[in-house]
Amino acid sequence: MALVPFTYFILPFRVTMAMMLHDIPNNVSLGNVLTVDILTTSPNGRVYGWVDQPTLRGTWDIIWTCLVTIFICTYTLLCLNVSALTDSLFVNIRRRVVWMALAVIGPEIVLTYAVGQWSRARHSVEAFHGSGYDTWTMRMAFFADMGGFVLETSDCDPFPLNVKQLHWLVVNKHIEYPNIKNDEIWDKSKQDRLTRAITAFQIGYLVIQCIGRAAQGLAITALELNALAIVVYSLISAFAWLHKPSDVRTPMNICTQANLAAIIGERHWRNTPLDFVDENGLGWSMNVQPFMGMPVIPARRPIQRIPNDRFPMDPYGWQEYFVCFATLLFTGLHVLGWNFSFPSALKGYCGEHRVWFCSA
Repeated sequence: MALVPFTYFILPFRVTMAMMLHDIPNNVSLGNVLTVDILTTSPNGRVYGWVDQPTLRGTWDIIWTCLVTIFICTYTLLCLNVSALTDSLFVNIRRRVVWMALAVIGPEIVLTYAVGQWSRARHSVEAFHGSGYDTWTMRMAFFADMGGFVLETSDCDPFPLNVKQLHWLVVNKHIEYPNIKNDEIWDKSKQDRLTRAITAFQIGYLVIQCIGRAAQGLAITALELNALAIVVYSLISAFAWLHKPSDVRTPMNICTQANLAAIIGERHWRNTPLDFVDENGLGWSMNVQPFMGMPVIPARRPIQRIPNDRFPMDPYGWQEYFVCFATLLFTGLHVLGWNFSFPSALKGYCGEHRVWFCSA
């Protein structure tokens, strides 16, 4: 009963005042007025006090939310390999921007590389443990396979080792087992808690907004749905890179008294002297593009960094199910937009609805 005075007296009074202030036409009935924003000003035209946001969201609000979320997510969750010491700041920024663009255009490609690196790290842990080095962890494996250790010899320029090469050198007593701890490796990572907190907040805002609008039967734009799919894929990639340090710039040097010629013998090599152990895998920049006459890495040999685009190792065990689940989830999010309303009224193969249908 306490709501009766408000319903029958105060609410009509506020709507009537709003019609007077905003010049709402007289032929518009009160039943058609959904909401009215009242802005009270002083005689000099200035606004005092708190002013609420409009109850409707505009195009810029949607674009801004989606773009900021995609940028923050791809920038902070991306874990690239250790850069060469000769790489400039511009080269590092350009490399990160390229991979960020790839994470937006083809997030499944980045996830494939991430899961492949995860597989190599798991194989490394099993190999080291099988050789009696039980203190070897996933974090150490990721750090080694991203070029975190550089071998220095007296008869060759320093070059980065991958995790298989490092294991071979340790097992054959050419170098000592790295005396390093997990905390020392993680100290090199540039991921701070504030950045991750901001990323989690922005991602949570987008996810909750999409879920809330879907629960209320409100429209979700195709841009929001696409941003949600990119965010989900980036989160899954970040899970695969959970133990990988981020944005490491300075590797650790490993010195050996043995000559490299005594280690490799008469073997020929193309990328590093330890190619006979592992060639750093086939890669796009080291194999495909040179074959096409478009090399994208410096011609200096041995190479000074482990490429980010090595073709990944096949996942095994439950990682296979992990990749399948991520692929189905990414596809399913786009399938949700099949019945969306698109601005174009074109039908047939050129219509926006048909293009979305085929792409999903």
